[in-house]
Amino acid sequence: MGSTADQQGELYGPNAFEKIGAQSRRFARLDAMASNAVLCRYYEQRGFRPLGTATLFGGMYTARLFERALPQ
Repeated sequence: MGSTADQQGELYGPNAFEKIGAQSRRFARLDAMASNAVLCRYYEQRGFRPLGTATLFGGMYTARLFERALPQ
């Protein structure tokens, strides 16, 4: 039986935050293709705030940028 992307995110997210925090980082930052509304909404629902966009690879890729504060 397979798992949904949402279930996978819930499993991997806490471990990733622990690793980032262990490096004395204050924020977790990530990006997603701006055209992927489902993924962008998923990040926002998990407490990531949108920071804007960035154009990458000579304009071939527009990314939405997100960040989330980590517990201190």
